[in-house]
Amino acid sequence: MQDGLLFIGGWEAYETAHRLFEERANYPAFGVPIVCLPATIDNNLPGTELSIGADTALNNIVDVVDKIKQSAVAEQRCYVVEVMGRRCGYLALMSGLATGAERVYLHEEGVTLQRLVDDLAVLVQGFSSGKRLGLMIRSERANDVYDTRFMCALFEQEGGGLFDVRESILGHLQQGGDPSPFDRIQATRLARLGIGRVASEALAGRADWDRHWPRLRTFSLLWVVPVSVYSITYHTVDSQIYLLPVIWMAALWFANGLAVGVDWLQRIRAAFLPGVTPPARMLALAALVATGLIGVAALRLPEMSLRHDRAAQDFLTQAAATLEPNSLVISRSDAQTFALWYGVWGSDALDGVPGLVLINDALYHFDWYRRLLADLYPQVPGIGGPFNDLLRANAALRPIFLAEPLTDLPGAHRAAGPFWRLEP
Repeated sequence: MQDGLLFIGGWEAYETAHRLFEERANYPAFGVPIVCLPATIDNNLPGTELSIGADTALNNIVDVVDKIKQSAVAEQRCYVVEVMGRRCGYLALMSGLATGAERVYLHEEGVTLQRLVDDLAVLVQGFSSGKRLGLMIRSERANDVYDTRFMCALFEQEGGGLFDVRESILGHLQQGGDPSPFDRIQATRLARLGIGRVASEALAGRADWDRHWPRLRTFSLLWVVPVSVYSITYHTVDSQIYLLPVIWMAALWFANGLAVGVDWLQRIRAAFLPGVTPPARMLALAALVATGLIGVAALRLPEMSLRHDRAAQDFLTQAAATLEPNSLVISRSDAQTFALWYGVWGSDALDGVPGLVLINDALYHFDWYRRLLADLYPQVPGIGGPFNDLLRANAALRPIFLAEPLTDLPGAHRAAGPFWRLEP
């Protein structure tokens, strides 16, 4: 049996559904399909042009206003009718068009004192010419200061005795009555679509995925593990280490996704085959595949290391024999850069050459990399500044070696083992 929530309501119902959705990470029970059906006479909900109930309320307003007009023509009278809608002027505007109101006051447009004075002048001129009825429709949130009572008092006081003014606040009368045919058809159509959406999401496991997504997102943070391994054991043509992060992450995602898949399959089984046990063979096969992937990564790890990379070991051996203590080593090739990092921090290959300063020229133009170098080598003058200033500041203080000749750097290059020594 699948769970789901079908909200039928207005703004408060939408806010409640949204809050339940946001709390899925904290309360797994909320990880069920949630669908909202717009049902409010205010017609102020996002994602819909006409909510259930708005047409019925509009019909109620027009019916009442028509009766008001019939009684008002017997005397010279102006009616100010207040309708609902909160901060949405749909009911006020549509009822004003349907009943022939002279003025409609909306929250979207606002109400000013000058506008009321201008409308009063129009009323005075009309009633002076023999007019017998004035009709103003005001949305309930049109203005918090110039409310319906204020408008009636203003028109009554300043009307010069030409007409009477009455207020009519329809209130919850607009919410009653039998629903209109349009609302009945609209409710039937939306209910069918809403129930279908809840059922389809429940059967498709969409809510299960949303519920388990925080755990998948946490596992995605483990990218830092293969990236770290990738940095230390960078591939050359001999090691093919570039396959390790792919295998590693595939195993992690498969193992974590397996839990979500099993949960989803169990829900499907409970819905359609309540008397059948879980598919043990399929689960065993999936577990075997996951174990195989992890096993392949574990077995391949020793031979995917720089410890077994002949080219990298030869390079580090020559580097140990060529570099001098406190040397500034500038590289641009990724393979040699990571080999040097491994020689300094991942093994004892360069322990005999203390104080090495390793800089990757290709990364030096990034601010974050320069800040990292400044924290790592605070004793090096010019570190973190312009590259040429760094070379000039260290030319007389320490040997400068290049892993490959860089023609755009000032100074002469002299071959020294696997490096080029820069002589400014």
